Amino acid sequence: QVALPWANDCEGMVLPPPDLSRAPPSSESIVGKTLNLASAAYQLISRDLPIAICRRLILRFLRGAVTRGLLELKLNDGTTVSFGNGEKCSHYTDSSPVTIRVFDDWFFVKAALEYDLGMARSYMAGHFVVEKLEDKAEY
Repeated sequence: QVALPWANDCEGMVLPPPDLSRAPPSSESIVGKTLNLASAAYQLISRDLPIAICRRLILRFLRGAVTRGLLELKLNDGTTVSFGNGEKCSHYTDSSPVTIRVFDDWFFVKAALEYDLGMARSYMAGHFVVEKLEDKAEY
């Protein structure tokens, strides 16, 4: 307890210490909720939405572009997306699939907006790797 300075040392006029463990007043919680909502909206607009749009564009492009052979994309959520019919291309000797493991979904944005330079920048940033062939004789 804290004595009031104007109480002239009177024992009966003391204030209990403030309870700082309580939740903030409702006006502060509204501000906090507004900031959380603004932060979520910012992430949606600046990261999630571009990734969703560019991912759809790249996957649609690959479905149309890869018709023979087999290209596999292993995504960071555990899913695998395959493109092509799986049959051996006529002028290549191996029939093994090309597997690209995507670590960061920002790869789709870079590839969609900057094409081959975006692919190169994504590779250098570690957004994806091309996995090794299983049979070393196919190199």
